[in-house]
Amino acid sequence: FAFGVALYETLTAKRPFHTHDDTFGTLSGVLNTEAIPPRQVNPAIGPRLEAVVLRALAPDRALRHGSCEELLTDLERVEDTI
Repeated sequence: FAFGVALYETLTAKRPFHTHDDTFGTLSGVLNTEAIPPRQVNPAIGPRLEAVVLRALAPDRALRHGSCEELLTDLERVEDTI
């Protein structure tokens, strides 16, 4: 999840979730909402890369990559389409 946040911020220069003025509001937003699709922030991001980022940030842990190797495989597939 943390790598997904870092990747999102690297690609968009923005935070992936709406943040609030207080810590509780920010944590609630992260736990209960989906990330803003990165292509809405940076249209130059391809749809396949966006899908990898959104999977890494999925609110449901079961929907995220199961391992670093799985995430790397997804990123390598994106690289093959560039």
